[in-house]
Order: sequence, then C-alpha cells, then structure tokens
Amino acid sequence: MSESEEDEYSGPCPESGDVACAMCGVYGCTGNCILAAKKQVIKRRKAVETREIIAEMERLNRVTTERNRAIVQEMLDEQKAETAIEAHLVFRRFSTETRRMKVLCIISCFNEQDIIPWTVRHLKRQGCDVLVIDCESTDGTAELATSAGAVVMSYHAPPVSWHALLGLVEKVAAQSDADWIMHCDADELRYSNFPGKTLAQAFQCVQAYGFNAVDFQVLTFHPTGPLTAPRDAPYPFDGSQDPEQYFRYYSGDPLNQRIGQVKAWRNVGRVSLAASGGHQVQFPGRRVYPVKFLSKHYPIRSQAHGERKVFEERKWLDQSQGRKDWHVQYDGIVPGDSFLKDPKCLMEWK
Repeated sequence: MSESEEDEYSGPCPESGDVACAMCGVYGCTGNCILAAKKQVIKRRKAVETREIIAEMERLNRVTTERNRAIVQEMLDEQKAETAIEAHLVFRRFSTETRRMKVLCIISCFNEQDIIPWTVRHLKRQGCDVLVIDCESTDGTAELATSAGAVVMSYHAPPVSWHALLGLVEKVAAQSDADWIMHCDADELRYSNFPGKTLAQAFQCVQAYGFNAVDFQVLTFHPTGPLTAPRDAPYPFDGSQDPEQYFRYYSGDPLNQRIGQVKAWRNVGRVSLAASGGHQVQFPGRRVYPVKFLSKHYPIRSQAHGERKVFEERKWLDQSQGRKDWHVQYDGIVPGDSFLKDPKCLMEWK
C-alpha cells in the first residue's frame, strides 16, 4: 500500500486486522510512538500560541478602547478649564477654525406659544441662529418666536404633510451657509456635554475630533401637580414661568432612546430626514460622536395642555398627514385620564 493510500485508508489492516495508529498511521502501534509524541508537542505548542494570539488581540482591543475613552475624557475633564487661559488653550487646541462656528437650529412647530420663547432664547444663548417653520399656528406662536429672536417661515402646504415638511427642512438646511444644522422641537432645551461650552462651541470640538453628527439623550419632564410647583409660581404652567425651574421631575424616554435622536450634523449638503420621520439624519460618511448630548423635553405641560395636544391637535395632525403608529406614547390614554405624574415614580432634577 502506497503512502498516499495509507493516508486515505483509516480502517483496520486487511491482513492482520490491526488498527492503524491515529498519529503515525502504523498498524499495531500503541500510540506511544515518537511521531505521536512529537505531534502532541506540536499540538500543545499551537494551543499555547493561539492563546497568546488571543490574549494579544484582547490587549490591543483594550488599549484601543482605553485610548478612545481617554481622548473623550480629556475633552470632558473640567480640570482643563480651571483658568481662563487654560480654557482658551483647550478650545484652540480642538478648533479647526478661528472664526465663530455658525449653527442654524430649525424648529418646526404648531401652537407652542407657552414654550417657544423659552426655547428660542435658550438656543440664542447657545450660540445658534434660529429658524422657526410655523405650521399654521393659531395661538400667536409665530409672533412670540419673532419677538424672542427667531426668523419665522410660514408653512401652508395643503394638507399639512410631515414628510413634506421634513423635505422643506432638508432643503433649507442644504441651502444654508451654516457650518452645523440642528433640527429641534419647540418643546425641548438642548445642552452640550462639554462643561462650560455652548452647543456651537461643542459642535466645533466634535468636528475637530473627526465626527460630523451628534445624538441626544432625551429626558422627559412631566407636570406633577400644584404641591410640587415652585413656591409663588402661577399654577398651572402658562408660559410665564421658566420651564427648567418649574418642571423638576423627569423620566427616561425609552421610545426616543430606541429610535435615536441624531438631529445635529455638519452641513455637508443635502441629507435625509424624512426617511426616519425626522429622528435620524442620514448622509454618506456619517460619523456620530460617541457621547450623547442632552435634550430636556417638555411635551406635556399641564392637564389642559395634554388634553388639547393629545385629543385635538395631534389627532388632527396624524389623520391629516396619514401618519400611523406615531405618538404611540399616548396610546391607551382616553378622555378623563390624568396627565399629571406622581413625583415618587420620577427622578428629581437637581
């Protein structure tokens, strides 16, 4: 029998009936042959080498992860900004341009008169220009937004279409000369995660890191009743009160967490917002900054506001726009239900 035939044949010897050694292939070998011993040594050596390779790969992955974490932490380290000189050096180090970063925030809204002034003024303090696209509001939202410092554009497309409106946002953003764009709701106040930095300054740092989009962590603040309202503040909320001082109890937002809130991006031209219902901006080469910024959301601000928003305005908007499976957070709420939350079931903002 040739050597190749012996390699292929694994049965007992046709003449003696002896079984071939699994290591050396010799019939009648007990497995203690020198070749078997050598193969065992080689096998153990390969196992050791494999473990060493895996350990090295894990070490390199750990080092890379720690390095990335250290880079982000370096930016977040408040000790870097203990003095005005150090703060200036840190900002210059991660700035790609010496000129002021121009940020345009686009807000689409309908009947938000009690909160739109607060949102616009907040964004102006954050270094953003503000464009409000008013969808036929009837409560003076447009006038209040203008007074707060926003540019207002009226939207009258019949019927009111959410996807068409998002298409308009895409078009306006692409035609803007702003460095960064942020699509924002009228009832949310956004902050950067860089201590002491405005949104405009933080976007500049994000861009210097090589990222071009930002995701947001949403915290939803709820009305909780007169007993938890600030002392001497009118009740219920009517817009004369600072929402950040008035609403102190919040919960997480698992729906928006699951959907995502990538709503700020470097202005690279035409992007897609409508495909995700406005929750996730999409464009080629998108790189989302790994640490989320903060969004404080105030969707329901009193019992009366909740009833009007859920049972009248949102129902009409969803039906007129043909939107299904939207605003599922309000599913199960029927007229007569309370929109006030028990503060014991919420977290307090301090």
